[in-house]
Amino acid sequence: MRNRVVGQVGGNHPQEAISAEDFVSAAIQTALGSYDAEPVHQYCTHDNWNTSIVVNCDRIFGGIGNTRQRILTCLRHAMHEGFSFIVPTISLRSNDDLSLLESDGDTSLEYTFNRELFVSRLTAACPQMVIYDNVGNATKPELEILHYPTRIGQLCVLPPNVNAWLTSHRRICDDPAGFATNFGSLLTFPASIYYLAFSVLHTLNERYNLSISPFALSSPAPYMGVHLRTSEDAIKAGWSSYEVQSKHYLSLAASRSFSTIYVASGNATSIFQFTMEAAALSPPVTIVTKEDLLSADELMELRALTWDQAALIDYIVLESAGYFAGLVESSFTWNVAMKRAATRGREGAVCGEPHEAGEGIAWWDEWSEIMGVDPSEFRGKLWP
Repeated sequence: MRNRVVGQVGGNHPQEAISAEDFVSAAIQTALGSYDAEPVHQYCTHDNWNTSIVVNCDRIFGGIGNTRQRILTCLRHAMHEGFSFIVPTISLRSNDDLSLLESDGDTSLEYTFNRELFVSRLTAACPQMVIYDNVGNATKPELEILHYPTRIGQLCVLPPNVNAWLTSHRRICDDPAGFATNFGSLLTFPASIYYLAFSVLHTLNERYNLSISPFALSSPAPYMGVHLRTSEDAIKAGWSSYEVQSKHYLSLAASRSFSTIYVASGNATSIFQFTMEAAALSPPVTIVTKEDLLSADELMELRALTWDQAALIDYIVLESAGYFAGLVESSFTWNVAMKRAATRGREGAVCGEPHEAGEGIAWWDEWSEIMGVDPSEFRGKLWP
């Protein structure tokens, strides 16, 4: 960890001086400390538990936006029915072709989430639920394993009472607000990811004098966050072009007077082009990425990560941006926008209720904007 000293940080916890190490430590505590287990615990306090039926979440694949919601959706169903639960595994995306989402086998939940903290939080909040480490441990004559579908909103052949609930329970705001806003915090990222993400945020803060407080990560910071989604899988899928995205994002930055944009993108060519176009504006806008903001040792750690693991760093840094913009087709974008709305306390945020959107804008509020045509696949179905 770099041990430089930075000036006073903003927020409600002023410091005379804070080192990089202390900044990162405080930010991690802030990020993990906002979880309230009580609403989840209250939901689990019911009498219809049948732990002889065990839920296995089938086919957890895709980027962080998809895998996170698939696990939460599957777990939510298990809680509702009072079933036992198998800790999910994650299907690995191909490193050679990002559009191949299930080509390299399965791996532990630790790949993109803090497995130990997930099990600990779930056990404490829902002590009635029996949790199995893997399918093998749950393969017993007295147990019945249910293989749940995990595509957002998808149904499958399940017991009639389960399918009836799945059919009627389509929006997360059908749950109490406290549950809906805290349930997603059962899933956190690995400690090493938080370390790198908040190292990025610390350097961003120091280099551009942004007065970001590690104690108040949801306070608006004077930089804009952008999800520039132009990687090969998005191009194959026919998502909005680089030209459409870049024009919109730079126009938005100018209209909101941002001089610094943190960009998350898996396409180095797009980042370079975006940087050149932003620099040519009057006044110019500075483009930064996680690679620009890490030390040499931290860059080595970053390069050891896969594409999906590295995206977690962007996810965290984008949460703290003063304003965020992304693409409608991306579940990553929707996850970030919903999380930002929920952590900033806007009423109705967990249901995905935006302000009235203009032409070409799927969703927007005071803190985020999603460009494109609104798909029903995501609205109101994503836990913050």
